[in-house]
Amino acid sequence: MYPFGGVEKLKIAYKRLLNELATLFRWLYALSFALPFAVVCEHYSSIRCSIMAKTGAAQYGHRRKVAWIQNEVRDYYLSHTSETVRDVQYGWTSITDNSPQLNKFPAFSRVQQLSDIIELDLTSEHVRVEPMIKVRDLLAVLIPAGYTLPVVPDSSDLTVYDLVNGCGVGPSGRKYGMFHHCCLSYEMVTCDGSLITASKVLIFSFLRNCSVCSLPCSS
Repeated sequence: MYPFGGVEKLKIAYKRLLNELATLFRWLYALSFALPFAVVCEHYSSIRCSIMAKTGAAQYGHRRKVAWIQNEVRDYYLSHTSETVRDVQYGWTSITDNSPQLNKFPAFSRVQQLSDIIELDLTSEHVRVEPMIKVRDLLAVLIPAGYTLPVVPDSSDLTVYDLVNGCGVGPSGRKYGMFHHCCLSYEMVTCDGSLITASKVLIFSFLRNCSVCSLPCSS
């Protein structure tokens, strides 16, 4: 028989011991699992993006994913609910802010799947991409073709969505400005589920005069 409160004290001591062991031997987890898994995921993502860009399969997949997002947004719009919804639900691969205050709100699930290169036009020297593609995967396709981004961020794990929102540019934008200054147009889904394309000239007046938010689908 344990004395009164003895079981609770043992549980607290056990938790403290586990925390100490996890802190002291975290390098073992990183070397044996985290780093190898990250390398495998990185190579898989780069190979997948290259294949999708060369075969042109991303164009058909993009239309299907955008239609799913439109239906999801339209259902939310017609429900007339007052619940706050996030545009993107970042997962464990994200390096941007993922605070608990933001995580308590639900998000549109299909936006996270917009991570492909839709079109690479070497004649007019522009590339059409989905917002959640990482800079690392985009450069893996552009550099072999002899091109790169006019504004290169300080981290290759950032997405185009992050760059358009002003993350990670730093001093690399001293010549061309922020990343969104280099984008020619944006494909967006408005709050009623409509799909629009805003040009580089009209995007700022649209966002300034629009009283609702929109989901980016490509840029």
